[in-house]
Amino acid sequence: MVTQIIDVHGYDSIDEFAAATDREIRDLISTISKTPSVAENAASPKTVLGQTYAIRILHFIFYSHLIKKVGRQHMIDPAGQATSSIANIRTIGRYFERIGEHDEKDSPDYPIPFDGKSSRILLEDIDTWLRRTYGQGNVILSYVTREYVDPDTNPEVDPGFLHHDVESELIRRASMIDDEFNENNKRMWLMLRAVTHKTDAWSIIKSFARAQNGRQAYISLTSHFKGRGHINRIKTDARNVLERIFWKGNTRNFTFDVFASRLQGAYHDLAEYGDFRTDECKVDTLITKVSGDNSLSSVCTFIRNDAQLSGDFTAAIQNLSNEVLAKHRVVNTNNTRKMLQVFTHR
Repeated sequence: MVTQIIDVHGYDSIDEFAAATDREIRDLISTISKTPSVAENAASPKTVLGQTYAIRILHFIFYSHLIKKVGRQHMIDPAGQATSSIANIRTIGRYFERIGEHDEKDSPDYPIPFDGKSSRILLEDIDTWLRRTYGQGNVILSYVTREYVDPDTNPEVDPGFLHHDVESELIRRASMIDDEFNENNKRMWLMLRAVTHKTDAWSIIKSFARAQNGRQAYISLTSHFKGRGHINRIKTDARNVLERIFWKGNTRNFTFDVFASRLQGAYHDLAEYGDFRTDECKVDTLITKVSGDNSLSSVCTFIRNDAQLSGDFTAAIQNLSNEVLAKHRVVNTNNTRKMLQVFTHR
């Protein structure tokens, strides 16, 4: 079998295997698997290739593709044995067989377009899509966003071939200068365009439209939304909310739920960028903010004097919300009674 593969069919190096297409390899297996006929020369019969050996050849092809893709060398030790780089050939083969069953229609839907409000959610949704989507070369698309184009320039110590798994190896080292990368880069661009076009974020990446450069668009987007200027704007807006928002009772467009949501949102934005407030501090501010509603004075006193509630911002808001809702129901009931009395006395 080895003689036929090397001498007859010319696959005499790892590079030859790596360059072969799936169709060419399957044709090779088919050719050397044919059962010899009686008429053939008995001195040099054709090889009958069993299923196990056919699978091993396929897995070796996957291995050849992988080491070429990640820029590693096939090493032989002095005793003539393949080193650990080939020891996991079955794992490699199974990975590519499993991923090979995916096609583009199995990919997740694009993230929801940017709403102009939460840049954090936009970036999280983009990263989630990239981690769940396979591109050409059976590589998770998040590799397009890695910091170092050439993995050998990464100052971190190389953990070695397949230190974790095939997927991690590809993300860390897959080539970013081949045709597969170019196609994956364009595919990433199409996703970024879909989630930013006709939104405030489009102006940040539209300069990359002609080249369909998804990698640079992603870097520009994350640099903008994680840059110091953007962070300072978010923190300033959040602090302005905390300074200006007060609760004095229900109005048509400003319910307690709206008040609570804005207050919680401001604290969340501050915490996201390192400005953390303790629950005790937030509860104290909350009580100050609702002091204009005299109907809540008793529950505020209760919260302030309760050891657990005074240190639990979420629970304190829920208690106030329940009180507002209860009083709102009483008002509605009284209004209904008055209205019925008017009608019954006519």
